[in-house]
Amino acid sequence: MSQSFDELMDAYWKAETAVDREKVSKKIVGATFSVDKVYAALVKGKSYSHQRSGYVKVLQQTDPKLPPHAVVTVPEGYDPTKQYPVQIYLHGAVSNVDPFFLYRYTIDTTNTELLKADRIFIFPSGWNFAPWWSDVQSTNLHYLLNYVKENYNVDENKVRLSGVSDGGIGSYYFANCDQTYWSGVTPFIGSVRALTRVGARQLYFNNFSNVPFYIVNTNLDNIFDISWEKPFADEVRNRNPKSHYTIVKGEGHNMKWFPGLRDSINTFVQNHSRHPYPDTLIWQTENLNFGRYRYLVIDKIGKTKSDARIADPNSVDLLGTPITAFRRELPSGIIRLVKSGNSVQVEASNVKQYTILISPDHFDITQPIVVITNGTKSFEGKVNPDVSTLLKWNRKDNDRKMLFVSELTIKVN
Repeated sequence: MSQSFDELMDAYWKAETAVDREKVSKKIVGATFSVDKVYAALVKGKSYSHQRSGYVKVLQQTDPKLPPHAVVTVPEGYDPTKQYPVQIYLHGAVSNVDPFFLYRYTIDTTNTELLKADRIFIFPSGWNFAPWWSDVQSTNLHYLLNYVKENYNVDENKVRLSGVSDGGIGSYYFANCDQTYWSGVTPFIGSVRALTRVGARQLYFNNFSNVPFYIVNTNLDNIFDISWEKPFADEVRNRNPKSHYTIVKGEGHNMKWFPGLRDSINTFVQNHSRHPYPDTLIWQTENLNFGRYRYLVIDKIGKTKSDARIADPNSVDLLGTPITAFRRELPSGIIRLVKSGNSVQVEASNVKQYTILISPDHFDITQPIVVITNGTKSFEGKVNPDVSTLLKWNRKDNDRKMLFVSELTIKVN
C-alpha cells in the first residue's frame, strides 16, 4: 500500500539519521509529487514539540579529538510555534587541555539569567586538540546547528556567529571559509592577525565582503596588541560597508566594556538578517570542501583560457610597513557574481567549473536564465526544477528559507 504525501513528509521530518532521511527522499521522488507541492511542504517545515527551558547537554560530533559535550540553552517560556534567533558562542582559552573547560570557565548552569534571553545559544566546546580553526570544529559546528534546527524552531535568517578572545579568532576563521548560514559575525577581543599563523586553510580578505561584522577590540589588550590588530580588523571592516569596528579605550583583555555596548550590538544584530540569495557576491577558496557560498559552488579549480583578472588583496600596512597577510601555499579559485533579474554576470579566475543553485524565490524559473562567464555566454535557457534536487539540498541545509530546485553547472573555457 502506497503512503500518502502527508505520511511521507511526516516520515521525512521524523527520520533520525541522514541515511533514513535519504531513503524517505527516494520514496518522495518515486511518488512523483510536484515540485510545488514538496516545495510548499519544506517551506512550512516540521511541527515542533514543547521543550523544557534550561541548559541542555549535547554530545558533540563523534570525533576523538573533540571534548565530549556542548551546551544549548532553551529560553524560558519556549514556544514551539515561534521562530527563535540563534547565537553560536565560541569560548576563549582554546589552548586548554581540560575536556570540561566549558563547564568550569564558560557556562554556569545554575545561572538562570541566560535563559531569559530572546534567543537560543549554542556553546560548542574546544580545546588544544580541536581548536576553532580546525576542520573537525567546522564539521562540529554544522552538526550542532543541525541538532538545534531538528529540535527547536529557529529563524534560519537570524543565526549569529560570535566569539571571545580565541573564540573571536575562531569566528573570523569560520566566517572566512564557511559563510552560508551566518547572518552576522561578532568577534570580541579577538584577532584576525593570529590567523596568519594558525588555521587549517588559507584565508582571503575577499571573503570578508559578504557578511557584516561587529568587531570590538580594546586599546590596552596585553594579548592582542591593538597596534598590531587594528590594521587587520580595518581591512575586514572595510570589505563590507555594513560592518562596524569599535576600539574600547581604557580596557584590557576583558569583557568589562560589554554593558556599555550591549544596546549598540543588539541593534546591529536586529538590523542584519541573512539574505539567502544576495545579488552580488565574491568567493575564494583553495579547498573544494569550502567551495560554497549560499547559492554559488566552486566545483573545480584550475587555469582556463578565459581567466578573469580578479584581485586577491593580501597585504596590510603594519606599523608603516606593508606585509603579506595570509599564506598562499596552494592555488585558489575566485568568483565574482552579479545577478539582475534572470541574468547572471560571472567573473571567474582559476576556476574550471562552478554551479549556481536555483531557487524560485530568487529566479523566475518560468523564464530563461542567462549566464555570462568572463564575457562569454555560457548558458541560456530554462532550468528543469526537480524534487530530487530540492530534497538533496534541504537534507544538507535543513533550512526552510533557502531552498533550491535546480543546479546549473557551468564549465569555464
